[in-house]
Amino acid sequence: MSSLASLKFSTKRLLFLFLVGLVARLGMDIANSWYLFTFNNEPQKVAEQLLSGNGFSNPFLLPTGPTAHLAPGFPALLAVIYAIFGNGIAGSLAADTVNAAIGAAVASLLPVAVLLCGAGPIAALFAGLFYAMLPPQPYTESKGGWEAVIGALLLVSAFNAVQQQIASSRLDMRKAAWIGFLLGLAGLFLPTLCPVIAGFVLVLSLYKRERIAQFGLVVFLIAFTLLGPWLVRNRMVFGQWVPIRDNFGIELHVSYWDKAAPTLTENIHLGNHAEVHPHVNRVEALKVREYGEAEYNRRQFELARAWIQRHPRRFVQLTLKHFQLFWTSGIRFILLIPFALVGMARLWTTAKPPFLLLSVAFILQPLIYYFVQFEPRYRHPIEWAVTLAAVIGAFAIYQRARDLLLGP
Repeated sequence: MSSLASLKFSTKRLLFLFLVGLVARLGMDIANSWYLFTFNNEPQKVAEQLLSGNGFSNPFLLPTGPTAHLAPGFPALLAVIYAIFGNGIAGSLAADTVNAAIGAAVASLLPVAVLLCGAGPIAALFAGLFYAMLPPQPYTESKGGWEAVIGALLLVSAFNAVQQQIASSRLDMRKAAWIGFLLGLAGLFLPTLCPVIAGFVLVLSLYKRERIAQFGLVVFLIAFTLLGPWLVRNRMVFGQWVPIRDNFGIELHVSYWDKAAPTLTENIHLGNHAEVHPHVNRVEALKVREYGEAEYNRRQFELARAWIQRHPRRFVQLTLKHFQLFWTSGIRFILLIPFALVGMARLWTTAKPPFLLLSVAFILQPLIYYFVQFEPRYRHPIEWAVTLAAVIGAFAIYQRARDLLLGP
């Protein structure tokens, strides 16, 4: 099971799924006129600063200086798109097209993941078609405003690569370089995925002992090669080590204070976001300029920590609400969860390695998001995994019902 050929799933089928997924996502974008809406959020602001020659800087309402508020990958990608197409409607449509293509690529890789879990080609094709034709989050996957879809592609690619190594007779150092590349890209685009991919490598070590030290060393050397320049840049700019992003303080404070609501949408509509976030609050943006971004976030963290100490019951209520929303919001997602639980139970008895890999994703990816205001796109990087488990569960139920009715 070390190649697509041995998985008996043709390149033509994968290309077909990609095209179906691309058409579905672009169709939604155009039909809803989403491409006419141009974002002016933090990634877009930083992209424009890059094009202006100011480097990674000024993500907020006012010029505030150098930033590590975001990981560098997505603003840099937007800057390339804007350099070619401009930052108006054409640039918006180009960013949407890139985003849709990435979402379609996830759909085309999902059947490989299903096959690597031991399911048959019919289940694999069904999973790919379902994900391609019915995107988990149509707006997130059609509108190129954030990096969530890139996170999904990185994670499914890492899952496939690690599972192929578990199934192979010996470890391949070229595959280690590929996993290291994915880990480094995760850090550059969506750092919350780094513990997940590292956890995948840990699962691999449970099944492959020979040369695992060399394999792991290659993985982390490649990842560090990609991440090192950004870490050094942050050390030079801020005078301290910043682990890729420095925004946790402000995100924690926005999520835990007197007026905090459980979701980002509620906080925006209620005006709470405008009271405390420097992206839309002039006073807070001036504080970022005065203190410097790293120090500002340290102070925001202390404000949140002090509030949590004074309001432990409310802290627990909000955190539990974040947890509940993460796993129960959205009709499509709610309908898939029971089948996904059956699928995970099936994998526990028939395919332990993919069960462990999926468990790592389900446990580690959401962890930080239980402590910040909920937004559906935060969940998107693992929705392909929920779809995978749900399809396996649905086919297990079907097979069981067929056996009961017709006999084995």
